[in-house]
Amino acid sequence: MVLAFGLVVAGAGQSAKRMIREVEGQKLRYWLHVPEAKAPKAGWPVILFLHGAGERGKNLDRVKVHGPPKLIQKVDELKNAVVISPQCPGESWWIARTLMQLLREVIDGLEGTVDMNRVYVTGLSMGGYGSWDLISKYPDFFAAAAPICGGGDIGRLNLNLGANIKHSFRIEDLKKTGKLPVWAFHGEKDGVVPQKESELLVDFLKASGNTRVKFTSYPGVNHNSWARTYANPEFYRWIFSQSKKVVGRIKVFLLAGQSNMEGQAVVDLDHEKYYNGGRGILTTVMAQPANVARYAHLRDPAGNWTVRDDVFVREVIREGKKVLRGGLSIGYTGYGDSHHFGPELQIGHRLGDRFAQPVLLIKTAWGGKSLHRDFRPPSAGGETGEYYTRMLSDYHDGLKRIAEEFPDLAGSSPELSGFIWFQGWNDMFDEQARAAYEQNLVHLVSDLRKDLESPGLPVVVGELGNGGKDAGKSMQVIRAAQAAACKRPELGGNVRFVQTTSFARPAKESPNVGHGHHWFGNAESYFLIGDALGAAMVELLGQE
Repeated sequence: MVLAFGLVVAGAGQSAKRMIREVEGQKLRYWLHVPEAKAPKAGWPVILFLHGAGERGKNLDRVKVHGPPKLIQKVDELKNAVVISPQCPGESWWIARTLMQLLREVIDGLEGTVDMNRVYVTGLSMGGYGSWDLISKYPDFFAAAAPICGGGDIGRLNLNLGANIKHSFRIEDLKKTGKLPVWAFHGEKDGVVPQKESELLVDFLKASGNTRVKFTSYPGVNHNSWARTYANPEFYRWIFSQSKKVVGRIKVFLLAGQSNMEGQAVVDLDHEKYYNGGRGILTTVMAQPANVARYAHLRDPAGNWTVRDDVFVREVIREGKKVLRGGLSIGYTGYGDSHHFGPELQIGHRLGDRFAQPVLLIKTAWGGKSLHRDFRPPSAGGETGEYYTRMLSDYHDGLKRIAEEFPDLAGSSPELSGFIWFQGWNDMFDEQARAAYEQNLVHLVSDLRKDLESPGLPVVVGELGNGGKDAGKSMQVIRAAQAAACKRPELGGNVRFVQTTSFARPAKESPNVGHGHHWFGNAESYFLIGDALGAAMVELLGQE
């Protein structure tokens, strides 16, 4: 039985309604937000939010003190989702069976406008405990979970609250979650629920083979770690990108360009003379308090660089003498070492977080190469560029060797899903190359689509943003040409130009002070470039 009464909180065309539903003889109050627009073909995603102990009772307004129900009008991902925010009765606790009945009945009542591949749960404190409990008992129902300052063992929380709460959670049941994406958060100085409660569950998942779990610890933060989590745009991008779609294909992306696509970001080299004392290297950037959450996925709890088992990279370096291949991590550059990375790192994380299918990045990049000559496409006239031909050759060779080089992907069907281009430096120094760049880029996209038999191939073009806004005239010409080419109607509207000038950092804040052509080797620059390119591709692909 459903009892709803009419107080509606509205704004910007969206509404959240107070609802009451009788579940197992108990009246549950909850906020229900449903977008007013027509649902997309796949349906709206659903997020279940579980509040903390302080918001229990009969005053439903308490539920909107923290988290998603408070932020619907400020976060686009929440506006465009079904948000269910129940209230736990006073002196009670989140009961997984009751929550699941509520969730199923609400979804059934939305008459097929819900994407059942994108149902998520998140909660704080007591709601963090409830989130862990839900996925341990109903792992197949959810596409992702984000427990905040929660845990599994209720004993310590009972002591802190002076309560005697009964809880049926068993850590062994988390094995049933398989590779369910989980992102847990905790404050390092939490005095209510110690951080080790989250660490224990995260470590158990990892030991059970879940490689899609990650953990963010906020240094110096007490119990209210939810404030930073729910204020972080990366959190919403991550959780709403998860899906339970059937895996049977490999999403393949071709990456191409010159040395900046190869990757020049410095990871950990900090010699005072040769690397400016480590300024702007990845380890330095990650250590800054403001960057902890954004970069947390790059290291595992033991401090090692993470290696994804659902995103793979292939790159041929040293003039064909060496093939780099493996799970996405640090090191896929022309150097072939663990001290550098390129845009592929965050491109891969963006795409891997978006798709349930495995992702393969085939990277084809060579330093000092121009579009006008080296990558010259066939329809531009004259002699086809050697590196246009090599790009195609490396791509086809990569597909042919999938089973050999990536045994876990054997038997899957590769599907070319996008092309990302990041280049322009060498063309800047040739008058003819500058004048022809826009048309050459149009030819490049058109010819690639033809030669790869993918007429609607989505394309992302990264701006030649070295040096930031204060660039010389020649660089400005290339930038304008890149932007103009992406707008050309003959390319069909599915080409995105990504500005990168704002990602430039000063030489004095970077490791390679004399390498302006390589963004001074600044790790933050390359991370942000890859992030923007990956995000643009995700947006371009939409909700396919």
